[in-house]
Amino acid sequence: MGNFGALVGAESKGVVERTPDILNGRSFSWELGDGDRTNIKYALSTLVEIGRQAGATRAFIPTEPGIELPLDANSIARFRSALDGFSLTMNSLRLTTAHPQGGNGMYGDSSSMRELRVVDGEYRVDGFENVFVADASLFPSTITVNPQWTIMAMSSLAAKSVLGKTL
Repeated sequence: MGNFGALVGAESKGVVERTPDILNGRSFSWELGDGDRTNIKYALSTLVEIGRQAGATRAFIPTEPGIELPLDANSIARFRSALDGFSLTMNSLRLTTAHPQGGNGMYGDSSSMRELRVVDGEYRVDGFENVFVADASLFPSTITVNPQWTIMAMSSLAAKSVLGKTL
């Protein structure tokens, strides 16, 4: 058994609310854009072919509900054809991420976007004195590559800011 995944960058189509939705408890919403749909379809098609080439005989596709796909040429061709015409939505996929990015707008006091901010220019959550954010949620949008070095650099700057530039 093997497990394959794909890192697919996302369009900036999300909104983070100050309070969670009363029905589902989520404080964010996100819709797939046309580029997202194209990239996800390409990733799924590529992963099933990689699996087939690696000798797998079936794949489990992370859709709602999940699909068990035999990995023979005819089944893959039928899958790709059906996928091309399918209108993907957030509810039709089981998406996970190891690198959530964006959503916590960071703007300084003099920014014209100040009313949209979640985090101020000193990495402090707006409205709180002692709550700080220094992670990929501060990115304006996804950077579509592994963000580890960028997060580490930003966190170093945040630490200097939070600790009064004593580092």
